[in-house]
Amino acid sequence: YILRASFWRPREIIKYFAKLIEASRRNKMRKEVLSDDTVKDMLYEITEEILESEFFMEYESVFFNIRDFMNIFEETSIVFNVEKFVDIVNTFEFQGALLETQSLTDKIRNLYQLGIIGLYFPRNQLRKKNLHCSYNFVFNEGIEPFKKNEKRFFLHERDMLIILNPIFAKKLNMRYPS
Repeated sequence: YILRASFWRPREIIKYFAKLIEASRRNKMRKEVLSDDTVKDMLYEITEEILESEFFMEYESVFFNIRDFMNIFEETSIVFNVEKFVDIVNTFEFQGALLETQSLTDKIRNLYQLGIIGLYFPRNQLRKKNLHCSYNFVFNEGIEPFKKNEKRFFLHERDMLIILNPIFAKKLNMRYPS
């Protein structure tokens, strides 16, 4: 769960575990058990902090309207077919260092490199595409899955899906597909 709610940066993981250890020690002294809801609330609080201090503060200087872009996904599914995601990117007016003049592929590549999106491939496609994992984000599989599949954004293929990083799910009240 903790890895899903992060950008896989060591400092983020340490924040989560430090908070959990602190709460566990405090409750142990009181002879209380941490409830699942308490743990979830604590993790959400840290996630909010990470999004504000580690993500938005870091990237707003180059992607000026990154908050506006992320708000597009409020109360949507966390998973998108390629065609729908391409439509969203095409209709959004990106503002920031060089973003206005970039091609569609460059914009989507930047979203991938920032850890905002990942690519999903069904298990039966992994060997054919020479991939190791169904869920591909820059922080777990690097840029290669994107490079191997970037032309597919124009083909609207059905066997590749776009996933928003789960770290945004609670903040944006996103839904997971059933």
